[in-house]
Amino acid sequence: MKTPIPKTKMDELGSMINGFKPFEVLSEFNYVRCMRLLDSSKQTAPKDLWHVMKGLIELNANNLSEANEAALYVLKHSNNFSCLRNAIYIFNHTFDFDNVCKTTDKIVKLIELQKMDSKGILPRDLGLIFLLNGELWAKDSSFYSEAVFNNSFDHHTVLADINDRLDISENDFKKISSIIKNTVLKNNARVLNHDYSFIDEEFLLLIYINKPVKEIMKINEEIIELCFKEGLLTAFNKISYTFVPYSEVLNG
Repeated sequence: MKTPIPKTKMDELGSMINGFKPFEVLSEFNYVRCMRLLDSSKQTAPKDLWHVMKGLIELNANNLSEANEAALYVLKHSNNFSCLRNAIYIFNHTFDFDNVCKTTDKIVKLIELQKMDSKGILPRDLGLIFLLNGELWAKDSSFYSEAVFNNSFDHHTVLADINDRLDISENDFKKISSIIKNTVLKNNARVLNHDYSFIDEEFLLLIYINKPVKEIMKINEEIIELCFKEGLLTAFNKISYTFVPYSEVLNG
């Protein structure tokens, strides 16, 4: 019988991270335990993987600015598909749609450079994020790449049609997304899910966060005020960006 190979600190940390329950907030005890394992692995672990793990820990502890910063490191320095997909996951939960798109761009270029089969490499349903970040106006956007199309073909044509009907400029889309991202980070309002509907020319985007109703109302008011100051209310009102309690998903 072979002697079992002892687990490294990174193995132990990886097991803990894989055991995180969806949308849970880490207890202080588990957060400290994870950070100790992370710190003890800093000299031996690949830097991009180390930052992925840091980002996932911080995200699940609702330290959103720290999580976003770790994901930015991965975007800038990593060419590893798994690490880059995890960066997309983190950016998605902080409403950093601009960097979701930049990370997707990087993955698409790596796929094309290595002449790989793109199927299954990217997360599914990135199309809505590309729409909300104003990426659909540029015909060289990764939204139109084979890799993105293969992972969101069901909604691809629909989203392109919605983009034409909304007629919101790329610049206005990006400014609104930036305002929402900064508000999310400021309020530590982790985005747990988002969904949209487009009926009778009315676009509704629901952004689900696990916050009390009073705090959610304050966040919605803050975003409207910031959009007003930036002269973005016309564009903002074409899409009803609305934060709602995540309990509405759980309760159906």
